[in-house]
Amino acid sequence: MAADGDIPRWTRRRDEFGRMVDLLERTDAIRRDRELTEAEEAGMVQFFEMSVELAWKTLALLMRHDGVSLPAMAPVPVFREAARLGYVDRPDDWMAAVERRNLMSHTYDPAAFRLLVADIGVMFLPLMARLRTMLRDMADR
Repeated sequence: MAADGDIPRWTRRRDEFGRMVDLLERTDAIRRDRELTEAEEAGMVQFFEMSVELAWKTLALLMRHDGVSLPAMAPVPVFREAARLGYVDRPDDWMAAVERRNLMSHTYDPAAFRLLVADIGVMFLPLMARLRTMLRDMADR
């Protein structure tokens, strides 16, 4: 078995991202069955925020691993470059995810909070699940 130092850093980050998306999916499944408690909604938003963060950081590490020179280490330029190079689809949705993450990280607006909880399963979770699949497939190359 390879030592941790032999494993590309992006694959460790990919695994963290995958675990976070799994948690987000489980919470969304509960939400579809019944109304979430306030604490469960807060957990779902936290899983979303962490998933967005891990998504762009994983992509940045993967692209660097692939020899891509990134213009900046920040979510927007990383997602733009990832979309341009075909690593992700729907760049506008990724930009919306970053925007919503930033909004929730800096303010608490109950209406925006509830809207995000509803939007996670419809808009953002499918996006993140596609990225999780692509990242797993990339490890097999």
